Amino acid sequence: AIVREKNAEIKSLEAQINPHFLYNTLDTINWMAIAHEEFTISRMLTSLAVILRYSVHKSNEIVKLSSELEYLKKYVYLQQQRFDYSFQCILHVEEEVLDCKIHKLLIQPLIENTIVHGFPGNTGFDEINLRIHRIDDTNIEIVVEDNGKGMDPELAEFFNQFDYSKERIESSIGVRNVITRVKLYYGESGHFHVVSSENGTAVTITIPYE
Repeated sequence: AIVREKNAEIKSLEAQINPHFLYNTLDTINWMAIAHEEFTISRMLTSLAVILRYSVHKSNEIVKLSSELEYLKKYVYLQQQRFDYSFQCILHVEEEVLDCKIHKLLIQPLIENTIVHGFPGNTGFDEINLRIHRIDDTNIEIVVEDNGKGMDPELAEFFNQFDYSKERIESSIGVRNVITRVKLYYGESGHFHVVSSENGTAVTITIPYE
């Protein structure tokens, strides 16, 4: 038991050291970019550093929705740079939900899934709409909707019937991870549903308003 405890402490220290190394290295590269007047590169590095800090620090933390959205904006900016602004992402968020508490990183995997698997779509102009609003006194609804090529009906049904109790959360990423965490965090009060066709996909998460 003592050996395992010490090993856990070592792993914890390693986890602290590695992010700091990354942050400091990114900061150094950022100042080099500024010195060479590479301001787009500087902005990308700054956004990446913010994303790393937000993702690594207390990954299971509960934050205000406004903080989650600021993180998402930087993530989308980097993806737009990466894909040469081939898509746009529009936020439709009611002001009254900005102070709502939410578990971190529930929305980002859905946006990433759209960018990687949903685009390019059929319209010639790819678009993601993120809508967050209060649906009653006790719940908010988060909808990630795109006009991409859609997913197979079998896959959509798999997600809608996904048995999170048989899934190890450590082994899954993306949509399955989101479904599992929604159920683990919110129990019967959390809901996940996907609707997809050749005209796009809409993923809806319902969670308690806190």
